[in-house]
This record gives sequence, structure tokens and C-alpha cells, in this order.
Amino acid sequence: MTAVDDTPDLAVAPSAPIVPANLIHTARRGGSSVVDHHGRRVHRVFALPIAHATRLHVSRLHAHPTRPQALRLAAAVDLEVNGHRAPEMVLWTATAPAATDVIVHAIDPTVIYVWNMWIVDGIEHAWLGESGMLVDTDLTGAEPVVRLWCRDAPGSDAFDDLVVALTLHDI
Repeated sequence: MTAVDDTPDLAVAPSAPIVPANLIHTARRGGSSVVDHHGRRVHRVFALPIAHATRLHVSRLHAHPTRPQALRLAAAVDLEVNGHRAPEMVLWTATAPAATDVIVHAIDPTVIYVWNMWIVDGIEHAWLGESGMLVDTDLTGAEPVVRLWCRDAPGSDAFDDLVVALTLHDI
């Protein structure tokens, strides 16, 4: 758990890396970052391969009405949102616009790790309980898209606490 960002005027909060090395290693191997839950593949972290510099258009389709949600993106290269550059970005529903462009400053192939976060009682959470994401990918069309249906730990089995679409565009 980490403290809540106390700069709510920023739409995007650059942050220090918090992805444990063993979790990244597990995600790269396709190990326990994906679990079976009632016959569905639930991702704790989704690894999105990127071939080169890319504009990733993030569209928020739905968010929990009372519990703040976020999409966290982490990479080995800089990500840029609204002129802010960092290897990790957090897009909070309370402060980020419903549609945001993330520039991936990649020269060589890389991976963007994506996961959901939420706040309960003023504390940021991720990877707790049965939280995770259902992932639908269509990377074959003119505008490749990934849809994420996210569930935080509290509540029901529904994967609708945060729903986003990630559309990839060549730069």
C-alpha cells in the first residue's frame, strides 16, 4: 500500500516504480499473474507488447460511482501524458479526463504493464483479494484495441469497477 497522492489538481500522477521484480518476471513467463476465476482468465497485471514509439489512447468507458479507480501503466521506457514523462503513470478517475493519450517513447520493442488500482479509506490498493482484469484484445485491425474490465477487491464478482479501452496508434 502507498499513500494517496496529495496533488489532486494533476490529471496524471507520475510515480516511482512499485512493480515488484518477481511479479514482472512472473507476468513475462505467463505465470501466476493470470488466474482462473469461474472459468475466466483474470489478469492481475496485463503485459501489452509495443513494437516502437506509440500513442496509446486510453478511453474510460465506465468507473465505479463512489470508489476512486485508476489505471496504472509501467514500462522500461518513458511514458508521456500532458507533458509529464516517467516510466510509470497513474490515471485516476477523479482527476484524469475520460480520454487520455499516453505517448510511449520506445525505440525498440518493449512491454507496458497495466493494472487497476482503487482507494478505500484513503489508501491506494492493487492486487488484493480477487481483484483483477478481464482482457479482450483485437490487435489485428487498423486500430488495435485492448479492452480491460477491472474489478477491485471489495464487493461483487462483477468486472465493472473500471472499464477502459486502449487503442494503439503508430507515431
